[in-house]
Amino acid sequence: MMSTAADPQLALDFSSAAAAKAPRVTSDDLARLLALLSGRGWLRAAQIHALDPSLDDRRLRAIAEASDGAIVSYPGSPGFRVFDDASEAEISHAIEALRSQGKRMIARSLALERRHHRRQLVDRPQPPL
Repeated sequence: MMSTAADPQLALDFSSAAAAKAPRVTSDDLARLLALLSGRGWLRAAQIHALDPSLDDRRLRAIAEASDGAIVSYPGSPGFRVFDDASEAEISHAIEALRSQGKRMIARSLALERRHHRRQLVDRPQPPL
């Protein structure tokens, strides 16, 4: 498996002001969640929260996102799972689900951008003739 460090095209930076609002994730957060998930299969957010009340939905998503792929989770997934415990089929499914979601989100952002651009053209004051 190729590392993103070996292929700079796979290391995309999507940082933004919106990302700054996400919970701050530390290496201790990641280690704690990995230890909690290890060997337990898929755990839903509610199950994880019952085991560690500090891990709410938002924090779990932030930790999974910051895990550099160490935690598997995707839209419609059965929950969260350690990458090393996941099957090849589960990993492939996660990759496809996340790419599909990304494509839909990009398409949606482009539609909004086109609409915004059209509105700016209409609202722009026209110079006198």
